[in-house]
This record gives sequence, C-alpha cells and structure tokens, in this order.
Amino acid sequence: MSGQHTPGPWRVSGPSKVISSISDGGDYAILDDTLKIIAEAIHRVGPTEYRPAEANAHLIAAAPELLEEAQYSLDLIAGLQGSFDDGSSEGKHYERVLADRVAKLRAAIAKARGDAA
Repeated sequence: MSGQHTPGPWRVSGPSKVISSISDGGDYAILDDTLKIIAEAIHRVGPTEYRPAEANAHLIAAAPELLEEAQYSLDLIAGLQGSFDDGSSEGKHYERVLADRVAKLRAAIAKARGDAA
C-alpha cells in the first residue's frame, strides 16, 4: 500500500437524502477532521437491493481508532506469548489461544493497511 491512511478522527454525516421508506434510508459520508469527504456508505446498491448505510458508515468512521487499538492489542498479546508455557495442558492451551489471536490480529492489521494478499 502506498502511503498512510487519512488521519483520524473520522465522523459520519448524513443521510444525504432519503430514497426509500426502508429504515436507514439514504447515503452517508465519512468525513475527516477538516470535514472533507474521504468515503461514502451507499444505501441503495441495486434496483431493489439495500445496505445498512448508516451502520456501515459508523464502522468505517471507527477504522482509524480500531486499527490503532488492534496494533496495541497485538503488541500486548504478542508480549504475553511464552508466559504460560509451563508444560501443563492448560498452559499449552493458553499458548495456542495467544498464537491464534496474534495471527488473526496480524492478518486484520495487514488487511487494513492493504498488505494482505
């Protein structure tokens, strides 16, 4: 991925217009801290197909903070690896759980940064 993402915090604005009687109608913009649009969440995606644009917009707007917390959590959990390795079955279980969490966090962070395959 080239460059960094637009710095947070991001916020949601909308709906831009209500285009149906379906709950959550209308499109939403995701704005940076200078109120410039950096993304949009679209409600109507087909002639009779709709998506929960408001919920999607809030998820997108939370992305910078989620990425930061994921990286912090990865560092914290990775630092715990090996601390439960006492040879017991319970210790081995916790080590497997930590290894799984570390792998999943690394994959999610890579995906967010555009480094995932």
